[in-house]
Amino acid sequence: MNTLQKLPIWILIFYQLVGYFTITLIEEPPFYLLLLVTVFSFILTMSSRRITKLPGYLVFLFLSSFFVFFSVFVYNKTPFAANKYLTVTLTYVASFLLLFLISSYDFDQKFIRRMIIAMRYTIFLAAIVSIIQYFVPDFMVNTGKYVGIDLQTEGYERRITSMFTWGDGIFSQYLGIGLPAMYAILLFEKDSKRKYTLYVALATGVTIFLSQARFAMVNYIMVTLFWIVTTLPSKNRLSAVVMIFVMIIAFNVVIDALDFDFEYFVTNRVESETYMTRIDAFYAAADQIPQNLYFGTGGIITEGLYRFYGRLTRIHNGFLGIWYFYGMFAALTYYFFIILMTRQLLIGARKTHYWGSVVAMSCFIFSNFTTDKTNFIEPGLILMMVFHYYYMKKHHAEPRFLYQFSEVENEIPANK
Repeated sequence: MNTLQKLPIWILIFYQLVGYFTITLIEEPPFYLLLLVTVFSFILTMSSRRITKLPGYLVFLFLSSFFVFFSVFVYNKTPFAANKYLTVTLTYVASFLLLFLISSYDFDQKFIRRMIIAMRYTIFLAAIVSIIQYFVPDFMVNTGKYVGIDLQTEGYERRITSMFTWGDGIFSQYLGIGLPAMYAILLFEKDSKRKYTLYVALATGVTIFLSQARFAMVNYIMVTLFWIVTTLPSKNRLSAVVMIFVMIIAFNVVIDALDFDFEYFVTNRVESETYMTRIDAFYAAADQIPQNLYFGTGGIITEGLYRFYGRLTRIHNGFLGIWYFYGMFAALTYYFFIILMTRQLLIGARKTHYWGSVVAMSCFIFSNFTTDKTNFIEPGLILMMVFHYYYMKKHHAEPRFLYQFSEVENEIPANK
């Protein structure tokens, strides 16, 4: 595995930092760089003719990607051009290619160790930038390039987004899905020292709670509680209890030092009525999906949805949103993709006793009931599959595949 083939993984780990610089320098998000590198990596890997198997869940992701493309550019006749509709379609393609490549590589312990260290640095940097932004709101903000931000408001009023301020809407998805997924990977990593677990938990908590993204906070709490439940019965239960108390104390110290306005937080986030849009999504979907049942709207918010809500809005439910935007066939194949991948992760966790990938996947599934972000391109979600395959290989547990290309035995090592 050469440097170019490794590059997509390193871009994913430092994705938001890379994004800050791509927006600053060329005013483009990092996705296009990731896609370009992934395509080249895919070509190099396929040219070696050593990819032998295709995971079953990827068959359904491929089919879903096809139906998304068909809905947008064929059925709804959206002009084929470099626009947001093409970008959304390409996110499905990039997800397929990345997951396909990861399923083909043989990751060793040295490579995994390097990944863990890099992921820790990403989370620590996120916390540092979040704290700085609380006092200096325009720090690491692409003024004039990033939309949807008011630099005149206080940090907690602006919902601090750490070093993720370059993308309108993308930051909440990363904080709510990608960051908790990465947190789960590190929290359940067996070889990590407990002191690093504490640091990672504290840094992730500070970043997420300062962001005031509700589903991010729920995911963070869910991951932490699952770790407590699965760790307490073990031989390290005493150290786990001590660590939880230390985390709570340390977190309170940090929040108090920042003079965080809890009254504002409770009034404007916890007690806010915007959560009703998540419930309304079911009514909106029942009313609007039958209008374009099979192939959706092609990613367009229709006038009917606007009339239903009385304002321009989105369906805040990813599982319903994909049906509304791209139709029944794209949605059903995507559901099968999620089900089969989750099943494989559960089988792997039972064999290897590594639950980080399962918990990361749980964050994604939960989040899709409160956000309309269904694409799987989130860094934490892609990286969780690296750890899944690493532990499966380490425990000599063969993942289940649907299609066999050839009888070639050698896989592509990730450390050469």
